[in-house]
Amino acid sequence: MGQRLVEVLKQPQYQPMPVANQVAIIYAVSNGFANAVEVKDIRAWEEKFHANINKHHKALLGKIGKGEWDEKIEGELKSACEDYAHQH
Repeated sequence: MGQRLVEVLKQPQYQPMPVANQVAIIYAVSNGFANAVEVKDIRAWEEKFHANINKHHKALLGKIGKGEWDEKIEGELKSACEDYAHQH
């Protein structure tokens, strides 16, 4: 898990990631949703994860981006991660 987390924390220069997306990907990796992904493949998995969550969970990202966090939001994020992990 540690190597995967290091990889997702790397950001291309001049392309900062929105905080809500950072929270989502760190949550996903820290909670084992990327464990089946080889470290060499984590960047591609991450790109698809962001595309998926941006497309299907905009409202959730909006809440996280505003600094909202509670059990309901965490549950929504967990569900979004589970859905993505089952697809990939």
